[in-house]
Amino acid sequence: MRCTSPCSLNLALGRHTILIHRDGYRDVQRVFNLPDDPGLIVTLSPLTGVVSLSSTPSGLSIIVDGKEQTRRTPASLLLSVGPHTIQIIKDGQKQEFTVDVRDGVVTERSIDWGN
Repeated sequence: MRCTSPCSLNLALGRHTILIHRDGYRDVQRVFNLPDDPGLIVTLSPLTGVVSLSSTPSGLSIIVDGKEQTRRTPASLLLSVGPHTIQIIKDGQKQEFTVDVRDGVVTERSIDWGN
């Protein structure tokens, strides 16, 4: 059965298992017994990964998807899964690249600006 939030089901008494899926979030499975567990509240966790950025020199500005970050390099950023455009800024110049963030994966990028 598929339903949208909020969802109400009429179930027989006894043991039941429910699997909740929503794109962009981790699946959640719960087992419950009726009438002992009359309600079920579930919190969905977003799918995320970490992008670890370092630079030479350090202390450079970071922009992710057009939004300037409060942290400077080196930094580890928790981002939603999918592609993200990252810019590293030094003295008005920028280096830009795209990172495809995967769930539970740390992606490392190092920028060497040279002299």
